[in-house]
Amino acid sequence: MINWTYKGKEIIDVTQMPENVFGFIYLITDENGRKYLGKKQIFSKRKRKFGKKEIAALPDKRHRTWEYVTKEGKWKDYTGSNEELNKLIAEGINYKKEILYYAMDKKQLTYLELRELWSHRVLESDEFYNSNISGKHFNQYKKDK
Repeated sequence: MINWTYKGKEIIDVTQMPENVFGFIYLITDENGRKYLGKKQIFSKRKRKFGKKEIAALPDKRHRTWEYVTKEGKWKDYTGSNEELNKLIAEGINYKKEILYYAMDKKQLTYLELRELWSHRVLESDEFYNSNISGKHFNQYKKDK
């Protein structure tokens, strides 16, 4: 497994990241110089509904019957969502994974990703594997070039 790097330093655990980090913006570069730019959440926050016994044990039935649960995601071995890149990685192509920026919340993470995608003009360049921004697919623009 290839580990992430941040400013040249290998990152193998969340304890090496800033406190209260939510996610990061990353760049994956293959041995041919092609790149993939994206974002990855480190933690996920979900609502967990209480079971019948937990609800029955509540001293006041007007209290909420759920709680937020935060857990660490599978960021360590993540290689992006691009099928072409992931296929090449599975076939053994060499690549590196770099963390460009850390984000402290979901909005900042989305903003930083969009800023980087647009500033690098990923949809207009064959240098990047990226073919969509915000879930909107723009494959035809790369083909029309």
